[in-house]
Amino acid sequence: VIRDAGTPAAVEQRLEAVEDYSNNRVRAASSDPGSYRPLPAAMLYLSAEEWAAMLARTSYNPDVRIEVEGGINRPPFERSPAVARMYEATKHLALGLGLPMAETSRGGVSDGNFSAALGRPVIDGLGCNGGGAHAIDEHILVSTLAPRAALFHGMLMSRHFHEDLSEA
Repeated sequence: VIRDAGTPAAVEQRLEAVEDYSNNRVRAASSDPGSYRPLPAAMLYLSAEEWAAMLARTSYNPDVRIEVEGGINRPPFERSPAVARMYEATKHLALGLGLPMAETSRGGVSDGNFSAALGRPVIDGLGCNGGGAHAIDEHILVSTLAPRAALFHGMLMSRHFHEDLSEA
């Protein structure tokens, strides 16, 4: 993203909000993992009008051509009341297993976006801890396999988990 004097105010505001969000996420991850909430989709995604305005821009240099391909291929994953209930039920179950769990939001996407857009509660990112996502050094910590398996087992089999989900 190139920011310059020609950047529309709404886009500039969104870029600042995402930058603040990122800084808060880094700060929270290092000191207090449960201290922040995901940004609403309106702060993470450009509207159709904002996309059109960005795509209509031309280069300041006549020898440079701007060509944009592709597009959005996932709906936004928004924190609905159903998602909030599922998160709270999962957090409660995780705490009972001695597993710390903090709510986060990431810039990436998954197939969970499709289910969430249909109104289904989705918890994403419950995989094993590790690092190097999508890189040559991607890895998981073997020590996280059994605790995650216990969490998934509880999500599938715990009557209390399903009762927590059904509470409105």
